[in-house]
Amino acid sequence: MKRLALPLMAALLCTALFACGCSSSGQGGAQGSSPSQQESTPVEVVIPLAGSGFDGDCTKLPVRVVGNDEAGKQIDEVAYVDADGKGIELAPGDYSLAVCASPLSPSGRLFAVPTEAIGITIPESSEAQGAYEVPTDQAWTLEFLAPDAMSEEQLQLAYDYAKKSPGQEELADELYQTTQQRFEMLNDERAEAQAALERFRAQEGE
Repeated sequence: MKRLALPLMAALLCTALFACGCSSSGQGGAQGSSPSQQESTPVEVVIPLAGSGFDGDCTKLPVRVVGNDEAGKQIDEVAYVDADGKGIELAPGDYSLAVCASPLSPSGRLFAVPTEAIGITIPESSEAQGAYEVPTDQAWTLEFLAPDAMSEEQLQLAYDYAKKSPGQEELADELYQTTQQRFEMLNDERAEAQAALERFRAQEGE
């Protein structure tokens, strides 16, 4: 009887250890699994634009976008907005939008650049709608600068940004030349006006 008890005890012990090992392996697999995180879906941001002269024949409006999405990802990029206020796509989060430079126009005139940045918060509910419209009380107004308020520095900045707008390289070159010609014409007119003033003063002094 004693000789039979030892093998029986060994068998029972092996069975218990095997059951414990399976249970341990099962728990380890469950602890190692984790649900996958889903990224937020970008939505189209529509900016209300007021004023006149900015249309589809102009280069797009360069806008710097800075902020963070809800996942904590930092955003710092330049987007290009068309005359309908479209061209930016962002995931839900908090952002600041600021105009970088004037668009170029077929008239050879530059626009007064809005100096006010727009602060927006895109809610998760916008994902279902597919778009987020900036409130109209935050609309940007684009109006042409007076001819004597335009500068070569403003033109160069506008051209530098327009050249980087995807698909608008040729249009940027064309409108830059148009605006440059207008500048030359304005400079000639200013020179003629200054010369006429000096002649007038000389005659008055005689």
